[in-house]
Amino acid sequence: KFKVFGKSQNNSINGNGLNVVFTDRKDNLIWIGNSRTGRNSFNCRTSKFTSYRYDPKRENGISNDGITDITDDRIGNLWIATYSGGVDHFDKRKERFEHYNTHTVRGLVSNMCWHVCDDQHGNLYVAHVSDGMSVINIRNKTAHNYRNNIDDPGSIPDNNVSVIYKDSYNNIWVGTKNGLALFNPNDGKFIVFRSIPGDENSLSSNFIRCIDETSDKKLLIGTEKGGLNILDLKQLLFSKSIYHAHFERVTAGYKSNQLSHSNVNCIYDDCFDNVWVGTDGGINF
Repeated sequence: KFKVFGKSQNNSINGNGLNVVFTDRKDNLIWIGNSRTGRNSFNCRTSKFTSYRYDPKRENGISNDGITDITDDRIGNLWIATYSGGVDHFDKRKERFEHYNTHTVRGLVSNMCWHVCDDQHGNLYVAHVSDGMSVINIRNKTAHNYRNNIDDPGSIPDNNVSVIYKDSYNNIWVGTKNGLALFNPNDGKFIVFRSIPGDENSLSSNFIRCIDETSDKKLLIGTEKGGLNILDLKQLLFSKSIYHAHFERVTAGYKSNQLSHSNVNCIYDDCFDNVWVGTDGGINF
């Protein structure tokens, strides 16, 4: 049975256009990012909602009402990506937002962000809407930007970056509109994986929407029009060439082992090792 929370109800979310739902690993809270109405928190103990909206009079308030992603840092505070206000760092104890944008971070090329990833080593990876990927040095607030160069096969595959994910081996995976990439922070180069016509072991689609990892070290890659791809990270470690990675495909169809739709929007591996896949055709379990 589902309990529905809508903006027209008392003690509820302040908008129905949800982009992200994030479970707090430190506190008994659920954080909700809305597309136009800021951020909400739900206290699982008291069942109370709190709303955070942009207010130009609040210097330490949230920078933008278009929330695209929420994740945490190593001590449990939050990173919040916005569509046009850069990235905010939220100190939960002080209830203060620190802004990381083109005005406060030297070298940051854009405030338009899809996704954010903290590598837990002092670097914040930012996926831009149309300006590639930026890596922010959190301590000194400087950034380095990586953009596609058609003459360099080791560059990021596309400037529309939808997701950045750090796996359990500390690899940084970058999903774009035109391929998946494994980033090497030591030399700033990318190993690019794309769909190859006629090769069933390649990606099923170049438009990467989401990435997650299972407890048995399998990388799950959700795509647009290509369903789900699975990459065994353990096998990849012992492969003679990482360029020959084998992707297993889970397509859309009417069989029990197929998805309800080929557009995969989100993936969640729960505490019971169940994998939930959200698609344009509903939830798959």
